[in-house]
Amino acid sequence: MVQREHERVAQMVRDQFHVELHPGPIGIATRAGHIAAKFVEEYGLGDAFHTAAMNAYWRQGQSLEDKTVLERIVSLLGLDAGSLVQRWNDPLLSDAVSADLELANFHGIRSVPSLLFAERSMVTGAQPYDALRQVLEKTRAAA
Repeated sequence: MVQREHERVAQMVRDQFHVELHPGPIGIATRAGHIAAKFVEEYGLGDAFHTAAMNAYWRQGQSLEDKTVLERIVSLLGLDAGSLVQRWNDPLLSDAVSADLELANFHGIRSVPSLLFAERSMVTGAQPYDALRQVLEKTRAAA
């Protein structure tokens, strides 16, 4: 089922954006990726990290479970990967990730991607731009 979804998303991206996807492995543990994200957020580089991680997974077929991949991404952002290595088991980062997971569970988020608009409308799975625009317009109108 997940493989079929990857194929559907790859075709949608190819058709709409003329970009080829080569997704990474399915069924990986992503906690290390979330910890790395929390680490870079301390430096104001969260968005850049998410973009780099997305490209590593979706376009380069890399595993975001692999700490060496995450450390390389951190280095590409100009940060010291050794600092991340020292913080893999930092309770502050781990607790922040756990808090995010609790919030996601509270909102019923069970898949990636999931977008929650104004705590009213949730969109799950990769969706075409127009579908997201329609949800956003409905959310704005309701506000």
